[in-house]
Amino acid sequence: ALSALTAGVTGVLVASTQLAPPPAGTTYTFSGFVALAMGGMGSVGGSLLGGFVVGLVTQAAAVYLGALATNATVFALLIVVYLARPHGFFGKKPVREV
Repeated sequence: ALSALTAGVTGVLVASTQLAPPPAGTTYTFSGFVALAMGGMGSVGGSLLGGFVVGLVTQAAAVYLGALATNATVFALLIVVYLARPHGFFGKKPVREV
């Protein structure tokens, strides 16, 4: 219920400041997934840090590389983070139980 409330409030805030055509959700879904994956699945603090990093990289890529390169740059960063830390920033290695 808290997730639905947060998504609803976010939708109202985004739609009031930007045009919101139907395919706009894919961009936000991509950015949200990358932030979650970078932070580590199941880590709230890691997801917040991942969202902050995604926002900074998106804006830097838009300024220096152009608006068309933002998603490719964020995805490349995700690959680099996964090569360095396979479970994300604050993700934990799963415990193997027998």
